[in-house]
Amino acid sequence: MIDVIGPWNRSHHRATLDAMFRLRHHVFIEELQWDLPLAQDGMERDEFDGPRAVYLVCRNPGAASPARCA
Repeated sequence: MIDVIGPWNRSHHRATLDAMFRLRHHVFIEELQWDLPLAQDGMERDEFDGPRAVYLVCRNPGAASPARCA
């Protein structure tokens, strides 16, 4: 399942977005060991994660957490 999350429905998907930012931290900081200065508190965000950003979040049906998609 793919969720489309943007300014119009972001408040209903806070837990999914937080899980996505944690997954990004795990992949890019912990696994790939990238030096990303904006990553903090176990979440990876960058300059493109502004209030107008739109996200496509892949997750398994019935799960709140994003899935690792290829």
